[in-house]
Amino acid sequence: MVTSGNLVNRGKRQTAEMTRRACVARIGHISAGTSALGLAACGGQPASEPAQRDTTGSAPVTIRWTDDNSQPSRAFADEFAKRFSAKYPKITPVMEVFAGGSWKERSEKYTAMALAGEMPEIVWFSATFLRPALMKGFVRELDPFIKKDWKQAEIDDFYKGPYEGMKIDGKQMAIPVTINNNIMYVNLNHLREAALPYPGDTFTREQFLDYAQRLTKRGGDRWGFDMPFDNLDRNATWIMMNGGEPHDIKDGPQVTKLTYDTPKAIDGLQFIHDMRWKHQVSAINNDGRSGLGQEDAFIQGKVSIYMVASNNAANIAAKAPDSGLEWDFLTLPKGPGGQGARVSMDGYVVDKATKLGDQAWTVLRELVSADMAQPRAEVRRLTPPRRSGHQFWEKAYTGKNARVSRPLAEAARADPRAFWKDSDMVGAIMEKHVQATFNRNDVGVAEAMRQAMAEVRGYYASGK
Repeated sequence: MVTSGNLVNRGKRQTAEMTRRACVARIGHISAGTSALGLAACGGQPASEPAQRDTTGSAPVTIRWTDDNSQPSRAFADEFAKRFSAKYPKITPVMEVFAGGSWKERSEKYTAMALAGEMPEIVWFSATFLRPALMKGFVRELDPFIKKDWKQAEIDDFYKGPYEGMKIDGKQMAIPVTINNNIMYVNLNHLREAALPYPGDTFTREQFLDYAQRLTKRGGDRWGFDMPFDNLDRNATWIMMNGGEPHDIKDGPQVTKLTYDTPKAIDGLQFIHDMRWKHQVSAINNDGRSGLGQEDAFIQGKVSIYMVASNNAANIAAKAPDSGLEWDFLTLPKGPGGQGARVSMDGYVVDKATKLGDQAWTVLRELVSADMAQPRAEVRRLTPPRRSGHQFWEKAYTGKNARVSRPLAEAARADPRAFWKDSDMVGAIMEKHVQATFNRNDVGVAEAMRQAMAEVRGYYASGK
């Protein structure tokens, strides 16, 4: 049965959150080596692992895991509970609705809940908030469980980019929930109208630009291409596609050396800046799309090629019939650095303080198992985190060329922004300058990136 996410001791939790709020702020940027001590000082658990490890054969227990409250999530949770209970009748897995709406709000609330000893046994963290959570001391190392239960072939079934990205100092601290890689969508009716063939796997940037220009109808009637231009998760692809890097790949585990002002990074961003401001194949804002946002504009036939991520397919597929959209997946074009494949960081973690570590791992292990790949794809409508599960996601879009996502997922780099120190703050600095050049064209790309790097380096140098 799916819970509403309201715990019995809500009043106690809210009090704990308020009394520990200042302490949470203090430990927010503490390094992995000292953050567990900070948790103990705030009334949380000590740094050491619990000495006792319960087995799955002990007394009946309930293990909570988190997801959103959408119909696909609830249906997936019910299917998972049915399958899991048949194998492990003494463990009841209960899906608890996310605490908070945004990933930032969830991160803050789960940190406070960890301090209060009330965090669910399994929590889904995402985006720029996953790796900081792994370094705060309230997440359990998973290697002892992995070594006990998984052979190397099982580990190798997970896509390497995000799996490796969820390690801290070589320790596996989270397991991928889904693979949400950058990809494109194309309006097939528009291709036929323009007498353009469906692009193959060797689609180049130059061919892509030609398609976008030929698909555009001047006067704002139809745009050849659109994407969230100021979104760092999306424009990173164009940097890497050009052979550049958003940051020094040798820096870490908390990255402070961003490289947006290098020639290859600037040229990669300049290519998509030109799409909007020079070639004018992309709208500047919603007004240019008849008041529609980018995804709705694609669905309504106002945009021919749309770049976002693979998990957006569920929304597009659901709305396409009503609008008459005939669409398909489209691979990313290739540049000097390849396709610039990038994947999100979505991971399940286990609460370090729980005394039900074995049971929690059993639930997590089954959530990401090969057996659950089909319902994760067909019911939850998410790309499974395993290579062997991609076939089910492809089958969920029968008649579509969903297979083009597979090589992108194989090659995808884990979201660069997820590795930045104080990524939420630094990301806001970056977005300010990115918006100035992409959304308003107040300043050129090169100057915007020079200003952005000066501010970011000043931020890190200040030790804030």
